[in-house]
Amino acid sequence: MKTELKSSTEYAIRVDPSWVLQSWVKPGSRVMYVGKVCGVTVSDLSDIVGLDGLVYVVGNSDDVTHMEGKRPNVVTIIENDYHYCHYRMVLGMVDAVFGEIDHPLGEIYRLPTKVVRDGRFIVNNVHFYLKTGGHYMICTKADNMNSKGHIIFSSGDINREFKLLQTVPLDLVEGAYFIDIGGYRMQPE
Repeated sequence: MKTELKSSTEYAIRVDPSWVLQSWVKPGSRVMYVGKVCGVTVSDLSDIVGLDGLVYVVGNSDDVTHMEGKRPNVVTIIENDYHYCHYRMVLGMVDAVFGEIDHPLGEIYRLPTKVVRDGRFIVNNVHFYLKTGGHYMICTKADNMNSKGHIIFSSGDINREFKLLQTVPLDLVEGAYFIDIGGYRMQPE
């Protein structure tokens, strides 16, 4: 029986936490979490990075705001994640970026509104905050089984900097989700 969870990333962490550890989020890591913020996911990431690591959460969520006093390794940045330059003084370079887009990917390219920005803000945050050789995990809702999230990184210059390493399909109650795990400005092999 499938369980209803608040976040597709939460689902992936709960079902198979080893994929997160294999995805370069380890004790001591500095992780940025943007997009659809879920307190349980932040809590899980906080447990993984431990007291030597930090989880930066960009956005406003009551679960996460209340968690800050209980979890010293969680830093909440109450700012719109579309304005990625606004929190530069608070947030340095990170080892990994988690991002969630809660729209079917087909909508991202059909609608010239907020939905388009959802894909672009993740790319902008990765460019601005992810260290060279760092890794990103982007969760997207697919509108069909052939659709995967890495398409948001497929244009020209962006494609040269982002290398898809693995796509993890998630079988959720409300449709197909994928988590794309990739590297940013990876060294040539």
